[in-house]
Amino acid sequence: MNRKDAARKRLLENAQKSAASVEVLSDNELATAAYRRLLRTIDAQSEPLDPDAAEAFAHEEIATMRMEKRIRTALGAGK
Repeated sequence: MNRKDAARKRLLENAQKSAASVEVLSDNELATAAYRRLLRTIDAQSEPLDPDAAEAFAHEEIATMRMEKRIRTALGAGK
């Protein structure tokens, strides 16, 4: 399984919908659904924040995850 297929599989699992209903979704639609789910999870776990602060926090978390992925990719490429 290549990286794109593995990422799509994780997005499908995170969507928590039936496979038939998400198979027709594009990669971008799946990523959007996963992002919205992440925002709902953060919102549910955090103390009440104003919407702008919650959105800023979510963007910060996503930026951190992307940076960690870049680091892992760079370390993997240096092997």
